[in-house]
Amino acid sequence: MLARVKALPPLGDGDPDVALYDEHSLRAGFLTSAAATGASLFKMRDQSRHESLDVLAGYVRDADLFKDHAGAGFL
Repeated sequence: MLARVKALPPLGDGDPDVALYDEHSLRAGFLTSAAATGASLFKMRDQSRHESLDVLAGYVRDADLFKDHAGAGFL
């Protein structure tokens, strides 16, 4: 997958440098986005092929970090 991403042609001047990304960041981004949209850990595990739900959960960044935050009105 990473090879496919790195092989994509640049879209414009503001494109991020794909050389800065690795398999871990793509996996973590996918799993975090899936969690943010309400996907179950079991469905995410089907896609990521993790054997352990604990390891999979480590890839999921806190998608709700600022959701319902106490300072939401002024931050």
